[in-house]
Amino acid sequence: GGVVENNADITVNTKNSIGVAIKGIAERTDNSGTVLESKESSGNSNNSNIKMTGDNSIGVYNNGRLYTMNGGSIEIEGASSTGIYASSVGTSMGTTLVNGGTITVSGNESTALYATDGADITLNGTVLNVGNNALLFYGGDPSGTDYSQINLTGNATANINSGGTAFYIKGATGDPIEKVLTSSSAANGVLTLNMASGSTLIVAEGNGGNSTIGAKVSSLSSLTSGTTPGISVIGTSGSYTPFKATRLHLLIDKDSDFDNPADAYLNSEFSSSSVTLDSGITISGSGAITSPAALSSKSKVAIAQKNITSGVTRNDVILTNNGTINFTGNEMVGIAGENAVILNNGKISTIGNDSSAIISANGSIATNNGSILIGNKGIGIAGINYFGATVSPAASIPSYGDKSIEIVHNGTIGTVGTTSGSIGILAIDLDSNTAGAINAANEIRITLGNNSAIDMSKSPVDGIGVYSKGILRNGIMANVTDNGSNIKIGTGGTGFYLEGTELTATGGIITADAGVAGKGIYTDSNVLNNKNITLTGDKSIGIHNYGVNSQYTGNLVNILNTGILTLGDSTDKNNPSIGIYTKSANIDHQGVINGGKKTLGIYSETTGDVLSSGNISVGDEGTGILKKSGMLNITGTVAGGSYSTAVYGDNGVSIINNSSNISVGDNSFGFVIMDSGTNNYTGTSASRFEMGSNSVYLYRKGSSGTVNSSTSVISSGISSTGFYADSNSILNNMGFIDFSNSKGIV
Repeated sequence: GGVVENNADITVNTKNSIGVAIKGIAERTDNSGTVLESKESSGNSNNSNIKMTGDNSIGVYNNGRLYTMNGGSIEIEGASSTGIYASSVGTSMGTTLVNGGTITVSGNESTALYATDGADITLNGTVLNVGNNALLFYGGDPSGTDYSQINLTGNATANINSGGTAFYIKGATGDPIEKVLTSSSAANGVLTLNMASGSTLIVAEGNGGNSTIGAKVSSLSSLTSGTTPGISVIGTSGSYTPFKATRLHLLIDKDSDFDNPADAYLNSEFSSSSVTLDSGITISGSGAITSPAALSSKSKVAIAQKNITSGVTRNDVILTNNGTINFTGNEMVGIAGENAVILNNGKISTIGNDSSAIISANGSIATNNGSILIGNKGIGIAGINYFGATVSPAASIPSYGDKSIEIVHNGTIGTVGTTSGSIGILAIDLDSNTAGAINAANEIRITLGNNSAIDMSKSPVDGIGVYSKGILRNGIMANVTDNGSNIKIGTGGTGFYLEGTELTATGGIITADAGVAGKGIYTDSNVLNNKNITLTGDKSIGIHNYGVNSQYTGNLVNILNTGILTLGDSTDKNNPSIGIYTKSANIDHQGVINGGKKTLGIYSETTGDVLSSGNISVGDEGTGILKKSGMLNITGTVAGGSYSTAVYGDNGVSIINNSSNISVGDNSFGFVIMDSGTNNYTGTSASRFEMGSNSVYLYRKGSSGTVNSSTSVISSGISSTGFYADSNSILNNMGFIDFSNSKGIV
């Protein structure tokens, strides 16, 4: 092997050059090729000055051998160049000793010390100067078994200027801070880092996912506070960045104050990285930081990540809250993730105005297993196509992620807002915006778990449990699957507000406080409802269909109700609370509607069919079913109190009465058939009607259409009437009328 003994200055002005190279082994063999003697190459620089001005150059190259620098200097001015390069060869890790001297790198993207393959670089009394966009130390571990590190046998000093970086750790598993110095370094010396404003302490690159903790906030805090053995950091907190990481799992294991400009976590930068807020740990803030603008913006979001790595799934970035996020300022966010997995197992409180607990975007799935608390105009969980999709002008459409929206809610969402309405869950899927067409891979998918809770009852007006605006994707409508949630709304609130979004609700409840008016389900799409909806305030509506979404090919949607809808008393029978109201839907009512005084069970003003096999009861002055146009088929129960109407038909309606249990109280009507359009009534022989005193089984006005009744009509009251014909109407009765226990009967 060769031996380099350099005692003179070396200056190289060409590109792709090396000042001193130490590599290889010299071997002496016999005639058969047997190695008789071998000697490794080595080199020394003694008070010599090496200067490299060309790009892509190296001052000293040591490939698995021995190199010693005694005093002198290495100066790197070229771009993408290296002061000292150290690597291993086979089992030979190589030895690089830097005793005293100065190493200065000022070239763009240049590195003072570059070590890989487990080779370490030893410093003793060395001064290192790192310029803008340059690096002090790169430590790599391609094999994943032995990181290259700095080894201290004495003190050393590094001056990191603005734009410069101290450490870059690649392929880190575990805490990258632990990969900087060898385990023996702290006992031998201290590496002092003078961090200028605008510099960066550590840059680390991990392997994605969250199976292994990559960094800890407690370690960052120890490092920046000077309590990490072997490293002393000198600099003004908040003026430099303590940590930048890509695809590295961060554990927040120390409380973080986002009102403190010097907070270690707040000042760190992570990209495409998993983040976990540990149990018992809190991130708090009120939005008190107003400058600089970048730090102010960061202080408004507790955990935020975009997964921009190509070729990976959303599982590469997992954002988990097991602790507490407590934000009190306006326009703040607990967790924001793009193309990521978001898990809230702890508590998120974002109670300031216009704040959101979770924002899920661009193919993310957000799952809430914990508790969420929001304020005025707040949103518990928001799902959007990508960050910036809903503003105008919209942000550019990213090339990564699939733009889909998926939300799972198993925990609780509540509000403390008392002046403006809040929304528990919001999802908006856009076909396009000012940036162009948005081609999402999947439709909106929202799942509400059994016994999950959304409480918007403190919202003074217009609070919403779940709002979804969806579009057809791959022939599938946006959908909400409710496996038994409990939703509570306030005055004028709505449980589900659905545009282009279908609802399948297999259980649970929608309620409001006593006397509070609201709407349970407000929709232009198909509904399958088995929830129990209780709204006792005046002018409430259990299920309200307001139209047909344009994504349907027909002009009607379908509403199936198997739940129990309960309404309180109304003050005006002409503007009542309604169990089911439809403007553009077929209704299949198989459940129960219980209405108070002056309420209306079902109101259909569309050509769509109404099938009522369930139970309907209304109080005094109420109406069981009001049907305008289309077909009404009754096989279930309809019961009305005094001054009530069981069924009212007009505007071209056809009514088929197959019910064996329709009844009204005193001064009431069973069926009212009016004269607008052609209206038909058929009472089959299987049907039965019972009424009280001063009541009428069937009132018919006008001659258009037919009335054929085979219904059994019974009254035990006084002064009741079987049929009332008005305005030349014709009635055909084939049924049995039993007034034998009545008096004064017509």
